[in-house]
Amino acid sequence: MWTAIVAAAFLLVSAYPGNAASPAQAQADEAAQAVEKIANRTLKVLENANLDTPSRQGCLERVLSESLDLKAISNFTLGHHRSALSEEQRRTFEETFGSYVVASYARRISRRAPESVDVIASRQVTPQTAAVSTRAKKADGGNVVWTWRLLKRDGRYRIVDLQMAGVSLAVTYRSKIGATLASEGFDSVLSELRMHLDDGTAMRVEQIALFQLLGLNPGTIAERVALSKD
Repeated sequence: MWTAIVAAAFLLVSAYPGNAASPAQAQADEAAQAVEKIANRTLKVLENANLDTPSRQGCLERVLSESLDLKAISNFTLGHHRSALSEEQRRTFEETFGSYVVASYARRISRRAPESVDVIASRQVTPQTAAVSTRAKKADGGNVVWTWRLLKRDGRYRIVDLQMAGVSLAVTYRSKIGATLASEGFDSVLSELRMHLDDGTAMRVEQIALFQLLGLNPGTIAERVALSKD
């Protein structure tokens, strides 16, 4: 079926050059539009001077809850450990981990958000996934390039990972939580996530990954001080 669709699209492009995009490009463009929409919604919240800190945090969390595919991220994070968990444990992890990710991202964005985010490229990876590259302008005038991984489910694209030159948030979560599951068990994972939720803190490996994604060097004294405060 998919081959037939691609073949038909190719014929259309050949007959009417410039008037039709391939299905793959159409999906890539849709994913790019999704990222642009998420970035614009986020920046709009940050630019709203009428919001106090708790209100801004709440608005950012709503944007993130709608923009992230928390089920897919949770499943990837658990990896092969997922098969050893009961349905109740899987559900509890998804809820707790999802809350943690949303709260952690919202705090980080509110403190170190870029001034602008522009899409520079997009491509379809599989019929259900896409990669979108963006250039983010930092407050100090520098730029960082991110690659967003998106999954299309229920008719819309949602974010499943943020990457940059060897750094992947999804892989960072999977590595850290997988190691804890293997050495200490499921209850320890939940306890750590709930502790961070209660304290308003983040896992150190996540903090370091986010600093790298923001183009910062957590090895310097100044950045170590900043890291300890987040």
